[in-house]
Amino acid sequence: MFSSADNFDMGSLAKRPRFDEYSAQISYNYIYNQQFCNFVTPNAPVQQQIHQPSTNFWLTSEKMKEYLKDEKNLECVLSFSFPKVFKKSYTNENRFIILPPTIALEGFGWNKFIDGQSSASKNINIRMEICGTKKTNQSFMDTIEINDPKTLAQFQTRKLCITSDEQKNMCRLSADLHLPNGSAIKSIQSGRIKVMSKCSKKTKVDTSTSGASSFIKNESYIALFIRGPGTVTRYLHCNSAGFSASLKQWSLFKIYLVDERTGENEFSYNSEEKYIYYQRNILLVDVVTEMSLPIMKIRKCEHTKNKVYKFENNFDEPVCPLHIISFEYVDPNGNVLYLGTQNNVGIGWKSLTDPSKGINNEVKWNIISADRYFYRFYPINGLERITMLNFPIVLTINKAKIGNEWLEFEGRGLTNDIQVWFNTYPSPQTIYRSSSTIACIVPTLASYYKHCSTFGITETLTIPLYLVTSDGTIFPMSFVFVYNAKEVGEIGHVKFVHEIDRNTIEQPVNCIKY
Repeated sequence: MFSSADNFDMGSLAKRPRFDEYSAQISYNYIYNQQFCNFVTPNAPVQQQIHQPSTNFWLTSEKMKEYLKDEKNLECVLSFSFPKVFKKSYTNENRFIILPPTIALEGFGWNKFIDGQSSASKNINIRMEICGTKKTNQSFMDTIEINDPKTLAQFQTRKLCITSDEQKNMCRLSADLHLPNGSAIKSIQSGRIKVMSKCSKKTKVDTSTSGASSFIKNESYIALFIRGPGTVTRYLHCNSAGFSASLKQWSLFKIYLVDERTGENEFSYNSEEKYIYYQRNILLVDVVTEMSLPIMKIRKCEHTKNKVYKFENNFDEPVCPLHIISFEYVDPNGNVLYLGTQNNVGIGWKSLTDPSKGINNEVKWNIISADRYFYRFYPINGLERITMLNFPIVLTINKAKIGNEWLEFEGRGLTNDIQVWFNTYPSPQTIYRSSSTIACIVPTLASYYKHCSTFGITETLTIPLYLVTSDGTIFPMSFVFVYNAKEVGEIGHVKFVHEIDRNTIEQPVNCIKY
C-alpha cells in the first residue's frame, strides 16, 4: 500500500539539529532523575547540620586539583533505562517485558575495576529481579554488542515477567552489578512500574481516580517500537548519526504537545494541557542527543472485526501506554506521510495509498511510558561505599532566602556529610537540611581568585560544581556557577549543562595560564 513516497528524502530527519528548548519558548529544566525512587530517606525536616571545610576532611584543594586534571579517566557513568508499564501474564503464558530494561556503563573510570581486560563486558555480571514477587523472578542480563566507542558495556534482559497471581498494581526492578575485580554495586533500582492486564480503553481522563496514571502525560518520557512478523521487534533509536529502527537498542524520547497556533519555525510548547491527546500535533525529542523529529500529528490505530487496522477519528481522546499509533506528517508539497520503518533498520516517511482499507505494519507504532536514571561519579576510594539507594542527585539550584550569597540545592539522596565544591574550592559553609535539601555559601569572586592564585589555577568566571562525600566519592553536577564580573549587582547565577555538553566545558585546572 505504499506509493512512490517510500523513497522520500530522509536527510533532513537524520541530520536534524539538536532541539533548542530555550529558544522554543519552553521553560525547560532537564533532570537526570525526574521521578527518583521513593525508597530513599523520606524528606522529613531534620535539624540543620552545618559543615565547614576542615583539615580532618580527607579531600584537600590540592588533591581535588590533581583529580580534576584527570577527571575524564576517573569518571564512571551508569545509566538505567526501563519501561514504566508491565503486562500481566495469565495461566501458563509468559508475557516477557517488551521494552527490555537496559543498563549501560560509560567512562574510563571503570577500567580500574576490570583489570584492563579487552573483553570486559563478558566478565561483568548483572542480575536483575522484580522486587517483592512471590516466585523467584530474576534473570542475568545479556551483553549487547553495540558500535558505540563511548560505551564500555551494555546489558539487557527480556526474560522477566509478572503473573496475575501476584496481585500487584505496581512493582520495581532491582539489579546487582558485579565487576571482575570483585567490586560490586548493589540495589540499582528502577522507579515505580505500573502492572496492567491490558491497555486502557478510556476515552476521557478522570483525574479523580488513580486511573489518571494510565495516560501519557504532556512532557513525559516515552519509547516506541514496531512489532513485525513473528517475534521481531524494532525500536525507535537515535544517536549522533540520526534515527533508526534497531533490533537491540531503544531510545527515550520526551513528548511535547505543540501549540498549534504556531508553525514549526516558531515552535511553542503547550503547557496548559496535562495529557497527550489524539489528533493533536506533537514533537518528539531524544533525551540523550536532543535531536528531534518534525512536528507530527498523533493518530490512533484500531483494528476492526476482521483484524484490519484503520485510523480512528477520535479527537480529544487521551493517549495511553501500549496503544497502537501512527505519526502523520504533511511535507512542504502537501503530501500526507507516515513515520515508518524502511529497509529493516531505516526510518522513513511512508505514503498510504488508501488508509481506509488498512494500515501497513511498518507505520504502526506501540507507545509506552519509560524512564532513565543517570548516575555520574568519581569513585576515588573504590566502589565499596557506593549505594544507589542513597545516591546524591541535584535536580534544581536556586538562590536561598537567606541572602544572595547563598544557594539552595533540591534533589534526592543528599546526606549530612556532603560538601559543595566550586571546582577546587570548598564552599565556606554547607548546611544539611534534609535528604532533599542542602544550602551553601558562594565564595566571593575575590576569594575564589585568591584561591586560584595560590594553587596555580586559571581565573575563569564559569565554575563547575561538585558534591563530595566523606567516604571518598566525587559527584559532578549538571550545573555550573557563573560569576558576575561587575563590581555591583548579584554575585552570579547557576546555569544548567546538558550531559552531552559536559565535555565541552573547559576545566579551569587544565586551562593554560598566561
